[in-house]
Amino acid sequence: MKVLGALMGWALTLTAVVAIGVLLIPSAMGLERYVLVGGSMEPTIHKGSVIFDEKVPTKTLTKGDVITYTPPSVDKPVTHRIIGIKQTKEGRVYTIKGDANKATDPGPVTFPNKTQAKFKYAVPYLGYLFIGLGNPTHRLFILGLPALIIAFSYFVRLWRDASKAQSLNRKVSS
Repeated sequence: MKVLGALMGWALTLTAVVAIGVLLIPSAMGLERYVLVGGSMEPTIHKGSVIFDEKVPTKTLTKGDVITYTPPSVDKPVTHRIIGIKQTKEGRVYTIKGDANKATDPGPVTFPNKTQAKFKYAVPYLGYLFIGLGNPTHRLFILGLPALIIAFSYFVRLWRDASKAQSLNRKVSS
């Protein structure tokens, strides 16, 4: 049990270090991070992936680029592909669609800012941790179970140490 507790502690520490590295290093390099909670970009980018986007000049966007933006009718960002660009006298107008979606995003889509978040790479499955942490029951399980296992292993160790001490006291008393 002592070995199990030590292994669990090391595994949790290693997981935390890797997760922090995967999340903080790209952010320090200026990349934005998003969690894909839907399957609209399947099979290109899977649900549950953490995606990293870089800010690029809007004028450099081309057909086929995958971007993260907030559509006018939605309050959360979505990651979809540019499938068409038209030049109008007001500026560029984009047609955007998720790879798994049959319909395009409601449009026309324009980007008033000079920069736009463009997909760079994804880390599959890591986003499920964040999705899980958003649910209070899952959060309790994700954070509480490892803590419970570690506490149990220490309790067992204390129990064994107390038993050994009691045995030694009996031998000394005899």
